[in-house]
Formats: sequence, C-alpha cells, structure tokens
Amino acid sequence: MRVSHFCMQFIKLSFIVVALLGVLGLHGTIAQAASGPISEFKIPTADSFPGDIVKGPDGASWFTEIEGNKIARISTTGQFTEYPLPNGGNPQGITVGPDNNLWFTETSGNKIGRITTSGQITEYPLPTPNSIPEEITAGYDGALWFTETNTSRVGAIDTNGNFLYEFQATPGSSPGGITASTDGSIWFTEDTGNAIGHLTGGQITEYAVPTADSGPASIITGPDGNLWFTEADAGQVQSLNPSGQFLKTYAVNGSPVGITLGADGDFWFAEQSGYIGRLTLAGNLTQYAVPSGATSQPTNITLGSDNHLWFTEFRASQIGLANTMFNQFKQFTIKTANSVPVGITRGPDGNLWFAESKGNKIGRITTSGKITQFKIPTANSGTWYITAGPDNALWFTESNANKIGRITTSGTITQFKIPTAASGPEGITTGPDGALWFTEYNGGANKIGRITTSGQITEYALPNAFSGPWSIAAGSDGALWFTELNVSKIGRITTSGQITEYSIPTANSSPYDIVPGPDGALWFTEQFGNNIGRITTGGQVTEYRVPTSKVQLAGITVGSDGNLWFAEANTNELGRITPSGQVTEFTFPNSTSGPFEITGGSDGNLWFTELTANKIGRVFP
Repeated sequence: MRVSHFCMQFIKLSFIVVALLGVLGLHGTIAQAASGPISEFKIPTADSFPGDIVKGPDGASWFTEIEGNKIARISTTGQFTEYPLPNGGNPQGITVGPDNNLWFTETSGNKIGRITTSGQITEYPLPTPNSIPEEITAGYDGALWFTETNTSRVGAIDTNGNFLYEFQATPGSSPGGITASTDGSIWFTEDTGNAIGHLTGGQITEYAVPTADSGPASIITGPDGNLWFTEADAGQVQSLNPSGQFLKTYAVNGSPVGITLGADGDFWFAEQSGYIGRLTLAGNLTQYAVPSGATSQPTNITLGSDNHLWFTEFRASQIGLANTMFNQFKQFTIKTANSVPVGITRGPDGNLWFAESKGNKIGRITTSGKITQFKIPTANSGTWYITAGPDNALWFTESNANKIGRITTSGTITQFKIPTAASGPEGITTGPDGALWFTEYNGGANKIGRITTSGQITEYALPNAFSGPWSIAAGSDGALWFTELNVSKIGRITTSGQITEYSIPTANSSPYDIVPGPDGALWFTEQFGNNIGRITTGGQVTEYRVPTSKVQLAGITVGSDGNLWFAEANTNELGRITPSGQVTEFTFPNSTSGPFEITGGSDGNLWFTELTANKIGRVFP
C-alpha cells in the first residue's frame, strides 16, 4: 500500500465525513453569524457618537461623528478615514450633493458644511441664529434642503453656498428627517409636532400622524411612490401617499429611527433597541440582532456601494455592516445523486464549471441555474480541481486515472496521461507562460507538473519527500505558488522550474487552497490550523484566526467586493476576510450544505459546491 496515496484518500474522505457530521450539528459555536449577518467596525475616535450615514460618490460610506466633531468615511473593507471640523460644531445629518461633494449639518455650529471626497471642508453659517440644523437631503432642483429643529423651519442652500429659502412650519414642531419626492416636493418629519410635513410651491402642509406621540424620525420615498417613515417612540413603520393619506402601519419590536431602501427593494431600518429590521412591501418583517446588543443603539442606515447595509451605532461608537447576501442565497440541485461536487471555476463562456468526484462528470451551470453534465471517458477518474485554460477550454485533474483532462465549452473531452505513475494530480491553474500547472500529491511523485495546451507534460520534483503539494495558483510575481499539505509549507516555483519553500508558523496546519489576493499577496486556507494565511511574494507569512473552531477550511476566492471569501465544510458557513484581516462568518439558511470549493461568477455572485447537499450554491457577496 502506498502511504501517500492513502493519506490523499484520507484527506478527501475527512472532508466528506466532517461535512456529514456538520449535518448532525456537531460543530463549534458560531461567531458573529449567531446575531445574523452583521459585522461591526470600531471607529478610531473613542466616544465619537456617529449620527447620520450615506453612500459617498467614491464608493465608501460617509458619516458624521457628533461628539467626535469629525466627518469620516469607511471603505467597503472596513478602513476608516476621519476629517476633523475646523471649529467643532457637532455634525449630524449628511448627504451627497449634485456636485458630488458631501454636505452636512452642524447642530451646535449652526452651519451647513461641505466636504470633498479628498477631505477639504467649507462651512456656511446659517442666516437664522440658533436654528439647530438637523437632517439634510439633495433636492431635485439642485439645492440641498435641510430641517431646522429649533426654529421649526425648512431651508435650502445651493452648491455655491448661497442660502435660498427658509420656510416656517408650525412653531415648536421640531422638524427632523427630510427627503425629496420624485415630483420635486419636500417631505419631512416633525418629532414634537407628531406630524409629516409637505413643502411644495413654497407652502407647507402638515398631516398629523394617527398614533399619538409616535416620534416620527426618518422618511424616504418608497418604490411604490409612497412616503415611508419610522416612528421611534411608537415602535412602528408607516406610509402615506402623496395626497397625505396615511396607509398601513407596521409594528416592530424596537425603536426604529433611520430607514433606507436595500438592493433587494425592501425597507431596512435601524432600531435603537439593538436590531436591524427588514420590511417587505408585502409587510413581512425580519429583525437581526446587532452583536453589541441594545446598548450599541443603531441609529441611521444607508445602502452601500457593495449592496449591503451600513449603519451607525451611536452609543457603541461603531459602524455596522448588515450583509444581505443570504437574502439572495440560492441552491441548484445536481441531477446525479451523490455526485460529490468539489472544484468549481468560472469558464470563458461566462458559465460556472465544476467537477463531480463521485459522479465522474464535469458539470456546467449557467448564471440562471441551468445544469448540464458531461461524462468523463475514464471510469472512476477521481476528478477534483478544474480551471479555465488560456485556450478557452476548461482543464481538470483526474487523481485516480492519473490524467489531466480538457473539456471544451461544447463538452468535448480530451485526456492526457501523466508520465509518473500514480502521481495523484490535484490542483491546477493557468500559468503566466500560457501553460497549465498542476500538483502531483502522491509521495511517489511529489512533483509540480506543467502541461502545454497541446498536451506536452514536464514535471519538477519537490525538495522534500511526501510534502503533499495540493492547490496551486499564479502569483502577481509571475511565479506559481502552491500549498504543501503534509509539511505545512507554501511553495513557489518559477516558470523555469526553480523551487522555494516557506514554512507556516502554525505547525501541522495543513494548508489547503490558495488564491492570489487583491493586494498582490497569496491567501490560503489552513485545513487543520483553523487560520486564513497570507504570504507576500517575498515570503512573509501572516495568519488570521477564524473565530469558530474546527471548521475544516476548504476553498478560498476573491469576491466582487474586493474581500476574500472562504468555505467552511464542517460548520455550514461561508467566511469573509478583508485584506486588513477582519474575519466574519455567515451561516447558511440550509443546515445541510457542506460548502467546499468557491469561485466568483461573471454575474458578480459567489458560486460554490455543496459537498453534502449535492448542490451548487450561489450568494451575492
């Protein structure tokens, strides 16, 4: 019996077994995902008390720091930049102007401010003293409209800093939230007045909210053309039509304040009682607990450029991220029962292609979910990894048949025998030289292979016996990088065959999959180390711990959001790690998935194989 071959089969079997155990619920505590798909980012300035938040023209989310006296931005990967106000002012509301700058209110400074995306700040003192400007929005007339809570007025300023109007609402009504309707008119909430105000043609009409002392807070225009607003004191979300007729009221278990539309067309709102709520037009309500709890006081919310929801946590001085990917989670069943889908990649035709290890087929799935299967000529070939080649075909490994396979997008399969017997080919990728590079796992081989698109094979022996090369990827330095499963090393091979090896700090970590990252480094999963690793092209290794233990880390890829996404076969989760190293885990609605290998699709979604469920999964990152 070949020891190396046995080890390879054990590794594969272990993934299948632990995935099945996961179905039985035998896994560790879920980190963060237990509170729903929510992450939190601590603002650098302590006790800054963030107020309003908006998607900026640069793709970041911009927010005000009321007590920090700063305007700040957070990128989709969680990086903060803060800009102090020249003279304080307690900034509150913020919006994007028609000039692609950010405009904000200063409650104690009694000013309207403007900040460019490069951080240049200009301030404009209001004509009315002590007006306490609160919220601000861009109007369809090219002006910025804002509420003055102390003087109960609605004002406007143009992008040159000229104040245009101030319209008086009922004295003492305390206007707060404000929005522009598609007909050009302005709608706003009145907290103390317990009303919704409508400004059109220079005239204000006020509509009393049916529920007494409801505390109207934020207001937006919905996809149905109606106005939707939160009632913080009554714990409700309500709508009214443009004629001022109040429509259905929806009770929520908290104190809703900020409200916005999500990428899914639903209403998302921040509840100061510690939840993020989601309300469909049909009235279906879902609430997600914020990890920091009620004391964090979620306040305002916006749809980010990554199609997720970003919100402020006033008391916790944090920015939260509600990842909506699992609202768009979908599964597609493979026709062949118990096919054991493993490797998956995006094809040159825009479809996803995957290997069925037990089904002995190559599968193709369109982005709309239609699956086609192509039988591999050699029985029990043991196909595992698959990649797109430079010749517009797909190339895959056959570990049992000891072959490299090629399949055209129309389904024609060609096979090439590897010179070394029983070499156990596993990982495969396209190299910078236009050839395909693959690993030969078995101890009798222990090599890196290269095959041209015409089928010519060259093999390079590794320095250490039984090192177990597994996955392989092309690096930003023009070399190929690979994991060595048995010796916990990352290897590098040039296109001329020169090999260098780098040890991973964690012993017996069993590095599994590897992928080039958005930062020029290589990122890899540690199957038993329970870490996500990063190695620079200079060989410097950094490891990031995955919160949940014994997750059986498997595939890893780069998402359309610029983060790294990885599969956890044993815990039924996908994980995300930002380039700065922040890890978040997300649990699937279906508890019998067994996510394994993962890739980015041409549609911007993440596509992955489900080892246990015998399905292909899709989520939006």
